[in-house]
Amino acid sequence: MDTARTASAQATTPAMPSARLERRAAWTFVELALAAIALVSGAFLVLDIPIPEWLVLVGRWIPGLLAILVIKAYALPGGLRARLGVLPGSWPRLVLGSLLGAVALAATYAATAYFFARVMQIELQSWAFIGQAIALAVPLGLLFVLSTAGEEIAWRGFLQHAFRRGGFWRASAGVSAIWVLFHVPLHAAMAAQGAFPWAVAAATTAALFGLGIFLSALAVRFGSIWPAALAHAVPVGAINFLADGGALPAGQIVAATLLAGLALLLVGGLLARGIPAAIPERSAEARRRPTFGPRSSTGTAPGRLLGS
Repeated sequence: MDTARTASAQATTPAMPSARLERRAAWTFVELALAAIALVSGAFLVLDIPIPEWLVLVGRWIPGLLAILVIKAYALPGGLRARLGVLPGSWPRLVLGSLLGAVALAATYAATAYFFARVMQIELQSWAFIGQAIALAVPLGLLFVLSTAGEEIAWRGFLQHAFRRGGFWRASAGVSAIWVLFHVPLHAAMAAQGAFPWAVAAATTAALFGLGIFLSALAVRFGSIWPAALAHAVPVGAINFLADGGALPAGQIVAATLLAGLALLLVGGLLARGIPAAIPERSAEARRRPTFGPRSSTGTAPGRLLGS
């Protein structure tokens, strides 16, 4: 009799709501990611081993692998591909989003450098140099996307989707703020080892917030992490458009870096126009068929977008 009652009680006990389960999984991922990067960066610092450039490329997969492990551990519904935002959706839309993201990022950096050079009365790179850089940026970007995809599936894929109930701006601001925190141990360790001044490390880290908003807008707008991953892989920055940018005084590098971050925040805001600021409550039937992204006026989703 007791066994039957126990079985009956277990059968009638509701499972943990998906929103609560997803929230627990998201914060578990955040804690693991922050702890992992702190341990890795701290190990190089304690052992007095200079952080190699390859670690930055390979280390981008630390959050990606942790996101996969967390999704599996919590058995989140929807599957890995949907949770990580790797589904391409419409191929023409994906190609358009990837091209737009890469061009918009490079153009924002170039415009920032032009404005900064005019204000500070310093020279820009020659057109010949810029042309060569653009020619190299295409194959390098396609190569680096293998690295940036590791970050994007975690931040703009899994975590953006997990935070979607707060609407685009709350979700994107949360993801971007955590992404900034994720880079603090690495940039601090590199600054402690003399790779760059502390002020430059702080500015580079803070400017990632604007880049994060820009990348979130791309992922949500086009329904996949791939436009964000390709834009993230573009191997240029505002400093690269300035003549002898690396030799500028630290104060000017800090100013240019923060200005570029602000510019990306503004461009990300333009890309986010039309994305709902808040996600309306959905029916039980709709919740069983999750979709992603901004909705049309008819209440249907125009594509598998990450933001809703």
